[in-house]
Amino acid sequence: MTTSYRVGILGILLISALIAVIASPAFPVGQAVGIKHPVLQHGINPDDAAGYEKAVERLMAMSDDEMLSHVPDRPYVRFCDCPNCHGGSDGNLIYDWSIDHPEQLKCKYCGMVFPNDKYPCDQVMEGHNPLGEKVTYDYHQDQLRDDLRIFIPGHILMHKRQWILSQCRALGRAYQATGKAQYARRAALILDRLAQVYPHYPVMKQWTTTFEIAKRQQPPYPHRGGKWGPAMPSEMPGTVAACYDLVYDSDEFDKLSAIRGYDVRETLENDFLKAAWEYSNSPTVRTPPGAAPRHDSNGSAAVTLPAAAKIGRVINEPDYVHWAYKWLMEILMGGCHYDGMWWEAPSYHYYVMGGLRQAFATLKGYSDPPGYLNRNTGRRFDDLDPDRDIAFYARAKNAPAILAFPNGHSSPIHDTWTGNKYPARRFPPRNETVSTIRPGYGHACLGRGTGPNQMQAQLHFSKCHGHEHYDNLNLILYAKEREMLCDIGYTNTKLRCWSVMTPGHNLVAIDRKTQQSGWAGSGRRDAAGDLLAFFPDTDGVATVEADGKRAYYNIEGLEMYRRMLVLVPVSEADAYVVDIFRVQGGALHDWLLHGSADHDMTAECNVALRPGRENMMAAGEEWVEPRINSSSFSPYGAIRDVAEGNTDGDLVITFRYADDPARGVRTHLLGDGTTEVYLGRSPSVRRANEDNNMVYDFWMPQLVARRTGQAPLHSLFVAVEEPYAGGPFISKVEQLALTPADRNAVALRVTYGDTIDTIIGTVDEPPYPQRVTADGISIRGRLGIVRQKAASPGTGEARETLRAWLFEGEKLADGGWVLAAEKGRYEGRIQAATRKDDGAAHDAFIAEADLPAGDVLHGVWMIVTHGNGFTHGYEIDRVESLDGQTVIVLTGDHGLKIEGSVTEELFHPRRRIEGTNTFCIPLATTMTNTAP
Repeated sequence: MTTSYRVGILGILLISALIAVIASPAFPVGQAVGIKHPVLQHGINPDDAAGYEKAVERLMAMSDDEMLSHVPDRPYVRFCDCPNCHGGSDGNLIYDWSIDHPEQLKCKYCGMVFPNDKYPCDQVMEGHNPLGEKVTYDYHQDQLRDDLRIFIPGHILMHKRQWILSQCRALGRAYQATGKAQYARRAALILDRLAQVYPHYPVMKQWTTTFEIAKRQQPPYPHRGGKWGPAMPSEMPGTVAACYDLVYDSDEFDKLSAIRGYDVRETLENDFLKAAWEYSNSPTVRTPPGAAPRHDSNGSAAVTLPAAAKIGRVINEPDYVHWAYKWLMEILMGGCHYDGMWWEAPSYHYYVMGGLRQAFATLKGYSDPPGYLNRNTGRRFDDLDPDRDIAFYARAKNAPAILAFPNGHSSPIHDTWTGNKYPARRFPPRNETVSTIRPGYGHACLGRGTGPNQMQAQLHFSKCHGHEHYDNLNLILYAKEREMLCDIGYTNTKLRCWSVMTPGHNLVAIDRKTQQSGWAGSGRRDAAGDLLAFFPDTDGVATVEADGKRAYYNIEGLEMYRRMLVLVPVSEADAYVVDIFRVQGGALHDWLLHGSADHDMTAECNVALRPGRENMMAAGEEWVEPRINSSSFSPYGAIRDVAEGNTDGDLVITFRYADDPARGVRTHLLGDGTTEVYLGRSPSVRRANEDNNMVYDFWMPQLVARRTGQAPLHSLFVAVEEPYAGGPFISKVEQLALTPADRNAVALRVTYGDTIDTIIGTVDEPPYPQRVTADGISIRGRLGIVRQKAASPGTGEARETLRAWLFEGEKLADGGWVLAAEKGRYEGRIQAATRKDDGAAHDAFIAEADLPAGDVLHGVWMIVTHGNGFTHGYEIDRVESLDGQTVIVLTGDHGLKIEGSVTEELFHPRRRIEGTNTFCIPLATTMTNTAP
């Protein structure tokens, strides 16, 4: 309805109002004429009518004016600090609010009630809305921070709006359950008021420390901000659409329309719901003017799009439904890797999938109006069922589940919430753990054990492309029911920089620099890692190796940055991890290790240390105390109270739990020249529960083992991580000489009880040279493990061979026995690819190679190297021969389209790659109970 019509009708309002009450004239019923409402599933139980009525008792006791006073006449302020205690983090959800005192806020941290005279909101911010009308906000200027304005009245608007919308929906439920018009009338009044005020809302810019009326009130709009929500993804009023759906068919809209003099339904649809859709579909400052919004790469859009689908269904606007479906599919297919993992962090995976789940549930059963065909796609929907029709959606829903800890908590990769503040536990605790991997995303978990003896050694080897940490080749160790070597995960406190930067992780930092971020689609160099090998379970032993060199593209001349983890079982209860980190480049290498973020730990080591160093910053660096979560600082400044020393030999460091000293992790780091040893503490952050005032209350032990030299410095960090409960079980770890020697080859001996394990690791390529330990064990290959019975417990003197494992090699031997393999690996070239989703019989690669047919390679992981040098891993189901071609049938979708020399990724990051795809299939063989 136009403004001129509304003005013209005012002259007859007084006459028509009385007539309207007696005999309501028929007004149009909005665009959804002929549609039976409610169209959405609201889960209303008619038997609980009394409960629905009780839920709105407080509101129904109010007058109309009092009720409508809770509908804000301007956008609310999302983030609001406490000027008294500055508790919490960046003003995020730090106040309690109650309908009993609707004009007050109470700080959760100090208990102060606002507004008050001590911190008056006596400053005014003003600007203009899109209609040119002046809009003002009162605020308090913080006394400690010049950059902090505290909008108490504006933040109260948020709580009021949340309450009135929840009540509006409750009114709709009560109406549906009872049929009483009084509930529909109140809901119609609220919806009408929303439609009245929304056109007068200014476009805001707001985020944690920003709240201002945007200078530009026309497109392009700011990404952080908006009219209805604090950011573009929250601009679509889905809750309002749901409320409208519940009371749509009530004649209370007709009665109210007669009183108002305009069609209330039509006004709500045009001036609010459709206007909000148009706003959300406008370009933002992050996209060129006139460009479509980047819903395909924006996980938050998965929350917007369910609202669009709701609006489309409620007001019978099929274009909205098709628009939402299109972008939902773009989010799913363009934002997930071929393994189903969302491109950011597990927490954001579930956030996005939650939005998709809600959207697809909204769309389920939807059919377009008769005769409708979408003008862009020529498509129509009839009885739409995404769960049935989208196979990849089923694979993606819970993709991070296989990476979760045995206790059911999400692995704290990148910005993933942990602890008690947010739902870290996504699944029930499990009783058995095995090795798992998400090769497209870039994260492997070597796992074993049952019950309290479940164990995981996790290796992260990729760079996610949003909410990322700079942590390529980070190690996480979970054992004995605790995360012993942790990743802090997500924090929005002022120490976020520490949790994100490279030194805040368990890896090697080069030249004290932080790794880089980016991917080809962002215009920056891609920092993703490469999977080199994965053996999930070879007679009990599991191993993974990855390369992370791209993450350090800021280190000139970096030649090597790769890590191998080997999980070696000792008994049903115990196992240890062999950790081999090879680095070549730069002039300073820091091997970093810290303990638990959930429990206090003590630390002790075998190297004499002298205390007195305040932190690990270099000369000339100055610590600048952070104030907000986006503050930057030297992460080395967060490592405090440092004792230092040096050693030319092995380093043994033990982290013990303060509440259970018999439980902990002992790490044996082999000597490799002079190592500077620094042992201090670093903020564990998690237990601060997002309160900036508590981030220095909790610490974890922090080790820095530093090696320096002339660039390009070569370091071989070889460690054995030994988690235990009841006491350590390894009696000795020692390095063995290899002949011929190689700086990237290592041999070590691990002794426990009456058993000796000899582990030999190389980076040799075929034809593999033979390397021999001083006690006669020889290898031609990449990795060998020999388990022998000791002559007597703890002596380190072997008597008989019990077992042997050979990975990607041809021969492992010791005098009287030989473990031989015909091939260490298969290699070849991929000519084409087929997919079930494209109608083919198999997800498969057509290869140019001579491979054993049948199930010989079942469960083996092949590594494909694309034309751009990036690698990905795929699990083999079997090999078939078809028309003279070798068909490698996979256990899942590879997500590739190969045409000639061009490979196209159908899932994130959707690169178009020129060149040949080659592959390597590393093999393993074992031997058991062989006596000399």
